[in-house]
Amino acid sequence: METGSSACVALAFLVNYNTLKAGFVYDDSRAIVNNPDVTRATPLTDIWTNDFWGTPIGSSSSHGSYRPLCVASFRLNHWTGGLDPKGYHVANVLLHCAVTYLVYAVYRALMPGRRPAAAAAVFAVHPVHAEAVAGVVGRADLLACLFYLAAFLCYTAHVRHRDRTPDPRRRVVCCDAGCHRRTYRLGSAVRTVFAALGLGTCSSDLDGLPGGVTECCAVREWACLVATVLMAAASMLAKETGLTVLAVCAVYDVLFASKQSPNKNSRGMYRTLMILSGAAAGLLFARISLMGDSGPPVFAAADNPTAKSPSLVTRTLTFLYLPAENFRLLVYPRKLSFDWSMDAVTPITSIYDPRNALSIALYVALFAAARRSAVASSRARLHHYRPHRCCAKTKYDRPADLPDDPARAIGLAVAMTAIPFVPVSNLFFYVGFVLAERVLYMPSVGYCFMFGYGYTALERRLGPKWPRMGLIVLLIVYGARTIIRNNDWQDDESLYRSGLHINPPKAYGNLGSILSSQGRLDEAETALRTALQYRPNMADVHYNLGNLLREKGDTEAAVSSYKNAIMYRPSLAVAYLNMGQLLATMGRCEEAESVLKLCISLDGSYSKDPMNHETSRVSALVTLGKLHADRGRHLDAVQAYKHAVTILPPYYNSRVLFSLYGDALAQLNRHKEAEMWHKAALEVGPDHVPAHLSYGKWLAKNRTRIHEAENWFLRAKKIGSR
Repeated sequence: METGSSACVALAFLVNYNTLKAGFVYDDSRAIVNNPDVTRATPLTDIWTNDFWGTPIGSSSSHGSYRPLCVASFRLNHWTGGLDPKGYHVANVLLHCAVTYLVYAVYRALMPGRRPAAAAAVFAVHPVHAEAVAGVVGRADLLACLFYLAAFLCYTAHVRHRDRTPDPRRRVVCCDAGCHRRTYRLGSAVRTVFAALGLGTCSSDLDGLPGGVTECCAVREWACLVATVLMAAASMLAKETGLTVLAVCAVYDVLFASKQSPNKNSRGMYRTLMILSGAAAGLLFARISLMGDSGPPVFAAADNPTAKSPSLVTRTLTFLYLPAENFRLLVYPRKLSFDWSMDAVTPITSIYDPRNALSIALYVALFAAARRSAVASSRARLHHYRPHRCCAKTKYDRPADLPDDPARAIGLAVAMTAIPFVPVSNLFFYVGFVLAERVLYMPSVGYCFMFGYGYTALERRLGPKWPRMGLIVLLIVYGARTIIRNNDWQDDESLYRSGLHINPPKAYGNLGSILSSQGRLDEAETALRTALQYRPNMADVHYNLGNLLREKGDTEAAVSSYKNAIMYRPSLAVAYLNMGQLLATMGRCEEAESVLKLCISLDGSYSKDPMNHETSRVSALVTLGKLHADRGRHLDAVQAYKHAVTILPPYYNSRVLFSLYGDALAQLNRHKEAEMWHKAALEVGPDHVPAHLSYGKWLAKNRTRIHEAENWFLRAKKIGSR
């Protein structure tokens, strides 16, 4: 490992070391703690048919995010360390270090001199990466970027082997290590990828066989291209945006492919581009096919308010501005937030909004960079590269993997920044967020590439002293900001407090929920009511406020809050459930029965959390059955429990249901069925004391089985005394 790459990896580890003591925050609970695909409650094969959150990918309620490699890594974490957050955070930090190493390898291939270390160091400590590294859910971006960079490195090797023109008067000795180290400037990371793919051997002594060189390079050329496609597929399976690496590879080929023999190499380039296009189309078709007939996912209006705006002007101007706002986060990452939904970014409703100037400036700069790159690439076709020795017995033309043309290099940097961002830009289709810092992890590779060229330009103009001092200051500032931001991600409370000034309704709402779970009810109520002052139509906040008021004993106010939650989101099953349970405890049984039946009848096709929705429906049936049983309507209770069993999801804790079902059947003198369900409850919950007591009581009714009943009571006592 080179000194520069070692230093960059060390920086990446040091600035993110404080994440190792963090817990699960924000989306981590849903993606990991409550995801049966991670906790191994479902077969391993289910990760290939479910989305990132554990919902069947073809379901209408699916989020649409298909990331089986990321889920598999979470499952591996769970297998080795359970739900201890430290193991998950260690994996994230190590992945960021690995990505930083590959970033250095890419920059080393594309930029000579000191520029790779400067650019890779900025990538290692950039504050915008905090969400991807400190938030465990950000692993999807880390893995996707890892395979993205590996694919790009493989492709640069493919272009190099493809565009070589060997001298037939020379001979080559190809051995297990490949040609001379100068041919493999990409570094040990790429050689490791090649070795894993069986690319370490090509042939033996080819003396007297001029075609041997061509054969050796052809084998490596195709092996590298296959590796590129495989790595791109792996990147896509970690996160969908990983597929964009094939487009970046195509841009690199057009800009920097060697033109020593224009006709020959152009044919090779066109052939490769056709293969890349076919591979991209095939992978994209396979990905879309997984969705079945469910269509694109449906997101709430609060997640991306501009997408729901009836005004075409507002949608157009705002979405054209969002790339500029994202670029601002890369350049000046002081203002960071865990969530940018709702009105965290105020929509642009008029052409006179001054922010439109930023949009215009960005697109003018992009157009100018693209134009200059195209002109520079066209001119390069008219020139030849000077031949260089590849090894002691061979001459090759120098491939263009170390471009010195700033125009083409900046063009590639722009492509590496813009192309991975396009799928999440809202410009071509709507996504479930306005801004998200973690999605900038991959585009930041291109941004730091641009920084490297800017840094070198300053060195040439001003000399090395002042640019280096500026770089050191920037690394210190960025590193300190990253460490501070990582501290925000230590726990939910600190994270939500950090977002109060950027997205008040979301931050106050989430903060109130966390404070309530900690028993700090007065603080929680203040936070929840503050959130509703900013945005009165937040159903989740009304629901959480109802739970809090219920806990404080203010039942009438709690019922009112539940009604508000249902009014703003009629499909919120858990609000119906809790309202029905509360009404039952208040003695308003008819109202409770009506509300619970409404909960049971809800369609969860487009629910934000389908697992919670189905769990609430089953719990509503259990509550309804208990309500019937308490009123002596045992037949109705049996029907409710039977219905619950028929819709029982695999992740539902069914021991209480089975035990109550057995009790209700016993009341109808259906003793064989009752015993079957009591035993089923004990199988599901062998340490569940109420299940032991319930079965013991049932046995005690039969005088011939008194001794069995005593044994079950003793077991319950033993379990309860542990």
